[in-house]
Amino acid sequence: MEREHSLIFILLSRYIHLPAWADTAIMAGLAILIISFLAIFVTRRLSLFSPSRLQSGVELGVSALNNFVGENLKKEEADFFAPFLGSLFIYILIMNLLSVIPGFVPPTMDLNVTIALALVTFLVVQYSGIRKKGFWGYLKHISEWELFAHSPIYLLPFCLLGAMFFGIIHFIGELAKPFSLAVRLFANMYGEETMVLSFVVLSPVVFRFLAVPFQFPFVLFHMFIGFLQAYIFTVLATIYISIATTEE
Repeated sequence: MEREHSLIFILLSRYIHLPAWADTAIMAGLAILIISFLAIFVTRRLSLFSPSRLQSGVELGVSALNNFVGENLKKEEADFFAPFLGSLFIYILIMNLLSVIPGFVPPTMDLNVTIALALVTFLVVQYSGIRKKGFWGYLKHISEWELFAHSPIYLLPFCLLGAMFFGIIHFIGELAKPFSLAVRLFANMYGEETMVLSFVVLSPVVFRFLAVPFQFPFVLFHMFIGFLQAYIFTVLATIYISIATTEE
């Protein structure tokens, strides 16, 4: 599935031979630079007694994140995983909104990026379960070992086979959760971006001498979808961590 390239990639390609995936890497790296700049800009003049409006708004967002995570996870897990979940939300949101800047392309239009995000989420979810139950405790949990714990010793080979079967089924189910997130995020962003570009191209076709911004309402809708998809991804990641740390 071919996707359009960013203006930066096109300009660089005139002088340097770049593979197609480099465009995604450039845009993803640019998102990191934007987040770093915003973090420095927001925190350079923090005040305890007379916070600015920007600081108050950021503190309100952080408080909302902590409250949401605290409602779904126990206090210890909430304090530990809140920074990851907040970073995940901000990173996906910035990547989704890059297309608002003319000539930029959101990296989440690339399935490789969304799958990478899904795999990171999968690893964090598994780590959360191991952190809560211990390695052997989590291994017993995913293999449903309690079903075989009281079996006679001569049935041990069959018990091990049964535990392995349940473990594989559990692993596939756990991997399917973030994979569905990856496909949902990719499909929504690709569809929205394609629709906006279609209306951008349509404007000068309909009016040869005057380009009417037909795409403007869809750009606003695209921004809303970008926020919504980042929110959904983060919410479901939180729920998966909650399940991994509370299931017995």
